Amino acid sequence: MSVLLNSIIFLPLLGALLQVLPIRRNVSNGIALALSLGTSAVTFGLIFLHYQDLGTMLSFQAPWIEAFSINYSLGLDGLSAPFLFSSSILFPLALIVEKDRERGRPGMFAILLLSQASINGLAVSQDILLLIVFWFLASIPVFFLVSVFGQSAKELRAHHLIGVTIFSASLALVSALLIYYSKTPGTFLLNELRGITFSEIRIFKSDYFIQLDQLALIFLAAAVLLRGAYWPFHGWYQRMLEVLGPFHGFVTFLSIGPASFFLFLRVAQDVFPPLVQKWQPIWLVIGVIGMFFQTMSLFGLKDLRIIYSKIAAVSLGTLWIGLASGTSSGLLGGFFIMIGFVFCYAGASYIFEFLTQEFGRVEIQDLEELGRRYPGFGPFLIIFTGSLMGFPGTVGFIGLVLSLMGDFQRYPLASIFSALLLVAVSIFLFLNLKIVFRMLEAPDPKPMTLKSRVVLIPIVIVIMVLGIFPSPLVKMMRTTIEATQKGDAMASK
Repeated sequence: MSVLLNSIIFLPLLGALLQVLPIRRNVSNGIALALSLGTSAVTFGLIFLHYQDLGTMLSFQAPWIEAFSINYSLGLDGLSAPFLFSSSILFPLALIVEKDRERGRPGMFAILLLSQASINGLAVSQDILLLIVFWFLASIPVFFLVSVFGQSAKELRAHHLIGVTIFSASLALVSALLIYYSKTPGTFLLNELRGITFSEIRIFKSDYFIQLDQLALIFLAAAVLLRGAYWPFHGWYQRMLEVLGPFHGFVTFLSIGPASFFLFLRVAQDVFPPLVQKWQPIWLVIGVIGMFFQTMSLFGLKDLRIIYSKIAAVSLGTLWIGLASGTSSGLLGGFFIMIGFVFCYAGASYIFEFLTQEFGRVEIQDLEELGRRYPGFGPFLIIFTGSLMGFPGTVGFIGLVLSLMGDFQRYPLASIFSALLLVAVSIFLFLNLKIVFRMLEAPDPKPMTLKSRVVLIPIVIVIMVLGIFPSPLVKMMRTTIEATQKGDAMASK
């Protein structure tokens, strides 16, 4: 089992390193795709093993810096499943998309494989310091993606990214050190930090004191909000997207937003359960305000890259509201909305990349011309748009229902308000993307390429299967979430 857990990190990492070798193009393509698919096969096997024995974490642990109780600790549970599931499908497809690239193909393969390794490592890390390492590592391929494959002002945007990454990682490291020194002997292992009691410190020789857990959680939240590009810290991320090709948007999104929230959820739920419960109104405000301003800023936009970045922020807002609800269904709903968006984002981004190659830009009005030439893209865009709007039979519908069920129990008004914001996003999508329905009536259609079918059909299958048969993933995630929430209740007594 330890070999399998480690292989989902080191197989894609090996593939990235092999891209620097002077080998033939076909051989390089084959090695990268084989190692990525091998990683996916192992990942699906681990997820299946965990599903067979719900509640039992598949784990591996070895000393890293033993003198300071720093460990290389991995574990697969229900929270790991959505990230591992997404990376196992999307990164091999991304390699297929890039296999015909003329310039910088080995570098692009290395970037995608390094992203897959870092996302997998983050998903299974059970040590706070290791979590921060993989969280930091996830931004490195994005840096090279921007600095090497970006367009105008790419160096400036890449420097903004690395500056935000270093500053946010520093904040997260301060939080980790406050946690480490609150236990004797110090440790970063999550399973040893559950139930820890924090002391308090005086604020600048005044009569006021602050609990160390409050200080640590503030630093952690600040790091995640900044690096995760949540409102109002989202400007640097949207400017970065402007220099990237449309297809690379989902890679940056997965490494920036969801990865940051996962770090926060993993550490906060295990180390600060009473405080997370006490500060539920704060998470609600973060989610609702972020959703509101990102939704309002959608109207009037024409650039499809920026439109999808705004909808991405709205989908992440549902995760914060789910955390605020304190219910498993609320958090599950947020995760399902995020999963659905990631897959819709990946599929739509491929179509938008095709649009850029045809017309040199990626704006809403160009969809009509794309539809006249390649109407085969129409059904795919209809499914992606339908999932984002929460149509029955798609993963977006499951996320919307679960989110409303959980959030309404605790904050009914906020739940209704967030639902109205999602409806507003749906109206925007329908009004601006309704042109895709005309693709089915094109007079002189050109056939889709085999590569387009290979990339888009698996994404549609995932969206539909998770929308019709969500139970296995719900069971895995719910077991872990409810076990954590039981710990919250016991710790708060």
